[in-house]
Amino acid sequence: MTSYDGSSLSGNRFSLEQAQKVYNTDIDLYFDLFDRFLEGFRASVFSPNSLRCSQRIRASALDYNRTIIGYINAPEGSQPQSYVFNLTRVISNSTADAVGECYTTMFNYYQYIVMRISQFPDLIGILTAFL
Repeated sequence: MTSYDGSSLSGNRFSLEQAQKVYNTDIDLYFDLFDRFLEGFRASVFSPNSLRCSQRIRASALDYNRTIIGYINAPEGSQPQSYVFNLTRVISNSTADAVGECYTTMFNYYQYIVMRISQFPDLIGILTAFL
């Protein structure tokens, strides 16, 4: 039987160290915070695809960001047609997916709210449920 003295850990052997997450852009940081809010809010109970909606909006925002930064950093003699083509690609590909997913998510939220409101006869019933 071997014993463990905890010498390989730094300091207290019962302490937990949280890894510091590095974000490439501010968009990643804000959407990560939003995803954590959705998880804490238990959004998947109301709409199972709410996190997918958030992920698709994040991908669209990162695509827009890449396209705009590419246009800003483009050489002086570049054609504006390439910027229009890239922007059209972003709109037709990633944004279209996000719109479809988020429409379904919002429709699920609407159905859930209507179902919950229909359980109460009037506004006073809704207010007393929260007291």
